[in-house]
Amino acid sequence: MDLESYERNALRRHLGLDKPSRDLATQETPFRPPAMKSLVSFIVERSPPSNKPAKCSLPSCSQVFVSGRYRVAVSPAMKKNTAQNVEIIERLTGDIDLYHVSCFERIADLSDSAFLERIEPFTRFTNFNRLQEDYICAGAVERLVNEWKTRRIRWNTVVKNSYQEEEQNLDDEDDMYDENNGDSEDDDVDEEICSRTTIQKSQFTERLLDDLMHNAGSSRFKPYGLVPGMQRHQYFLFLNSLAPWESDGPGDTQEWNLFDTFLGQEESNNVRIQPSVNLSAVLEKWEKWVELVLTPDTSLTHEQLKEKAGIGEKGCRAIRRLAVIPIQQIPWQF
Repeated sequence: MDLESYERNALRRHLGLDKPSRDLATQETPFRPPAMKSLVSFIVERSPPSNKPAKCSLPSCSQVFVSGRYRVAVSPAMKKNTAQNVEIIERLTGDIDLYHVSCFERIADLSDSAFLERIEPFTRFTNFNRLQEDYICAGAVERLVNEWKTRRIRWNTVVKNSYQEEEQNLDDEDDMYDENNGDSEDDDVDEEICSRTTIQKSQFTERLLDDLMHNAGSSRFKPYGLVPGMQRHQYFLFLNSLAPWESDGPGDTQEWNLFDTFLGQEESNNVRIQPSVNLSAVLEKWEKWVELVLTPDTSLTHEQLKEKAGIGEKGCRAIRRLAVIPIQQIPWQF
């Protein structure tokens, strides 16, 4: 077994996932009680300045982390000897494994929801110590990681549902013949009305939140007020600094969108297309573009100036806004 295969299997064991059987057709799967959900997290974070940068945990990679670039921290660590890294000793969160994003993709099956649901950006919500502000993601990276994750999980759900559709239809037909208890009919009606009201309120909140997260910044966006449960300062942060759209105002027919630019456009109808862009490619593109935009033109080569011009004035304006590190920690309670 090569080192990467070993790391891949070690990560699955670390998550509490069973190794698949070699011959599913001939072997019976023994009954096993449901395992407790693993608390392992995959944190996308910035590499902080360091006199002795940490090395990637992938055995086949000998590169250290570059300050300001993004990486993945697996917490808690698979390996117990990671404390030998000076940087990790300074971390107050305990032992972690650090990977370049592209290296992590070589051992983590990010097409699997069991892996996807653990990915999260290091943000103001996870920053409980001022010493860790160097790890917080830029506003754009926070939005991109969460949207990339959401699209992948949504696609997995579409695929899963397509396989289960026929069986579900049969189950629905069986449910139609269930007998109702006449003595509790009034109670059932009251419970149904209460449940329906709760669902309607929840759906209304979800629509407001989705509208804010995906349409803020566009001239077509019409805010309807605070999202229930969201703090006022947090609402205005997503409304302005973290808005995915950049617009010149009413009548702008060429508005710039963060998600379309870095993740590609989604279909406008209910038919979803399979996400094909890797997270490492998204972050590498962001790192390259933000460096171009924030570097004075006098310090860029001719080719770099051409690439920067291709981003456009509106895109450059949006990148400057989204490159800010939102460090204010504000609770969001539901």
